[in-house]
Order: sequence, then C-alpha cells, then structure tokens
Amino acid sequence: MTTTVAIREENAAWSELGDEIVILSLATGSYFGLEGAGNDIWRALAATASLDAVEAALAATYDAPLPKLRGDLAGFLEELGAAGLIRFQNAPQGEQTVSPPLSGAPANRPYAPPRLVAYASVAQLTVGSEKSGRKTTQQGSGQKKKRKKKNEED
Repeated sequence: MTTTVAIREENAAWSELGDEIVILSLATGSYFGLEGAGNDIWRALAATASLDAVEAALAATYDAPLPKLRGDLAGFLEELGAAGLIRFQNAPQGEQTVSPPLSGAPANRPYAPPRLVAYASVAQLTVGSEKSGRKTTQQGSGQKKKRKKKNEED
C-alpha cells in the first residue's frame, strides 16, 4: 500500500483566486490562504496523489534540494492535518495520479516553502494585505506568529 493524502471535502471548501488557493474550514469557520509551494501541493492533493508522487512533482518543479523539499512537505502536511483540512489514507501500490512537474509549470522554478496562512475574516482573503491582521503559520515551525492588527479602535 502507498500512503496518499486527500483533502477532507467534508471539512474544506476551496477555490483558486488567480494563482492562489483560498480555503474555508467548514468545521471551524476559519479561512486560510496558501503561499509558496503550498498552492502546488494543494493542487496535487486535489488529484488524490500519493506522497511519493507529490514529492517527485515538487522535485521536478522547484530548484531546491530534495531533503529540503521533503522536510517542508512533511511539515506543511502536518499543519494541514492539524487544521482538519486533509486526511491520510492508503491506496493500492503503484497508484500515482500526478505527473511531474506540477500544474504544467516549467521545471526549476525558484522555491518558496509552503505556508498555511490563517485569516481572521473573509475580507482579508480578498484584500491579501500584509497589514490586515492575519495570523501566519510558518510550516515546520509549529508556532504561529501573530501579525499586528490595524488600529481597530480608531
């Protein structure tokens, strides 16, 4: 058996806005955005890809060392799982639904680690402002960094 990761469709409604993916957790009402390689990883997960296939696609798409890609992928998947957005499952051996490179992108693109960004409101998703009061979760760190909110009392 091969391990696959699937989007929890019962918990996650998502859409692409331009090149970025936004996600609504139906279980918690939280809004999320993806940054860096996170968008390509999510697209691969939407194809119910095996972890091996996602890893191979990342390696074929991005100009980064394989150990870095593996570590970042593992941390990012851990965060998606903790947010209730994905689930791990087993698939028949040899099933591979994603072919490198990801999303038809050219190979050797510059690499930016995947990030799961939590927003306080849907308005922040559409504005996408760095100063909009969103909470950023840097994959792999396990710690949330709170960004300063605009003066809400003014």
